[in-house]
Amino acid sequence: GSVRKQEGNVKPLFTPSKPIFFKRDDRTKILYLPTDKPGLRVSYLIDFDNPAVGEQFIDVDITPELFWHELSGARTFVMAKDLEEWNREGRYIGAGKKTLVVIKEDGSTEGLGFRFKNEAVKHKVDDLLGDLSLSDYRLQGHIIVLEAGHRDHVELVKMIEKIQTSGSYQYIKTEEYMKMYNDFKNKYHLPQSFVDYIGSKMLETMAQTDTESTVS
Repeated sequence: GSVRKQEGNVKPLFTPSKPIFFKRDDRTKILYLPTDKPGLRVSYLIDFDNPAVGEQFIDVDITPELFWHELSGARTFVMAKDLEEWNREGRYIGAGKKTLVVIKEDGSTEGLGFRFKNEAVKHKVDDLLGDLSLSDYRLQGHIIVLEAGHRDHVELVKMIEKIQTSGSYQYIKTEEYMKMYNDFKNKYHLPQSFVDYIGSKMLETMAQTDTESTVS
């Protein structure tokens, strides 16, 4: 990746020179694409087997104005059974129905309830941005996230740091790109323009490399 330093306390800017790919399993993946456009674009998809959340997708350019008006009000959500476990284990002291959107198995909510459309996926973008702030760099490019969580976001940060220290990339293999593209096209209900964009990026990447493992 390329890094440009600036004056003062501003973090240096990182832009990947090739796509960065993280996969935990067939469900959870992160793809970080290089772009020439300044700033950070985030596309985030979640798909919960619960009618209160279901499939939600957001595709946005991150700006202070967008964060303030569209993302900052999105609150943490949790399944009721998970909240009970937290309370038993003494984790997340103070977490409860007055501070969280608590979702029951039947799709009903307790406590605050959701206040606006796609609040759940918008909160996931909040989580991602918070985790990315752990990086030593400001990020430029396009980060595409499928059904991930904090630990997966942090793995992306670790990969970025590794690239900067060792130059090692985890490339996305052609078959992985094809699987992601086909899922976007057939499994989920995404805008056709986004599916076409992923297809074009896939062809670009396939023309560059089909490396199967990390290279130095």
